[in-house]
Amino acid sequence: MKRPMHLSELGEICVHISSFLDLPQLSRCEVAAHFFPSKESLSFAWDVAAERIRHQVPVWGPSGHSVIHQLLEEGIRGKAFLRELRLLRRAIFPPKAWVPEVVEKSFCSAVVMPHDEQSSGGFEDIKTPTEVAVPLTIGCYVGQALAVGMQVKIDASAAEVDSSFCIGVEICAPPDVGTSMSVLFAPFSGLCFMQYRGEACVLSTPALPALTGTGEVFSWANVCEDGSMYFLRESIDGEEKKVEATGILPRDAFPRWASEYFVCAHVWRSYLPSPLEMLMLHSLQTLPKHLRPYIPEKHVDSTWHLLQS
Repeated sequence: MKRPMHLSELGEICVHISSFLDLPQLSRCEVAAHFFPSKESLSFAWDVAAERIRHQVPVWGPSGHSVIHQLLEEGIRGKAFLRELRLLRRAIFPPKAWVPEVVEKSFCSAVVMPHDEQSSGGFEDIKTPTEVAVPLTIGCYVGQALAVGMQVKIDASAAEVDSSFCIGVEICAPPDVGTSMSVLFAPFSGLCFMQYRGEACVLSTPALPALTGTGEVFSWANVCEDGSMYFLRESIDGEEKKVEATGILPRDAFPRWASEYFVCAHVWRSYLPSPLEMLMLHSLQTLPKHLRPYIPEKHVDSTWHLLQS
């Protein structure tokens, strides 16, 4: 008959318990002070939590993976790593080769210039594509929630901007499938688009009315745990912000192979009337409190049209 194990043989039981806690619960245990008998055990618990979170989020591209690798190489662990990861959620890394057409102003902001055919020196000399896509570094897996907000400023009317800027969600398949789909929302025109990678066919629907007379807008993309998504926009109406939400795009509107979601800014430089500034404001699992009353309950009910084939 096996004898029961003594507590001392289990090591510090708090460490075992803490592995089942989420970050807010772990923080409360830290504040309680007596839960962890030593600073070492507390530090170890945060290290374990940070490593768990690191493996729970997908990372976009070589630049994002390089930053995380550098943090680990420098010995950044635990709470310090989680602070860096929180910043990395809003980070964008446009290619350096796109300068000066796309200029990174900070880790979470950039300026995109209109395409100028006269100064491009011919098609062969163009290093920056006329359509640029700038994804956020951290996304989410199917079954996880993600809410991203970005501020866009441009010295032009909403009618001039039209659909040249979109906030979008890149739906990616597992690496062995190797395909993706873009779901886009143009906050100035109010149109939604869907397109598979490499396909010429684009579906479009008027999800919201077009804006009038504003060159600044706050755009939001929200991915739900069930794999559905919707978009919101905040526009300046006099001295107040006006909040509008599209209908919900349900999970069954997207391919079964969907595995990862990344929010991305798309800019069609050929149609851009003037330089466009974008700032990533928010990237967490939930929307800010002031937007939650506007979460839609109904699906998009407008008709989808085929734009090109």
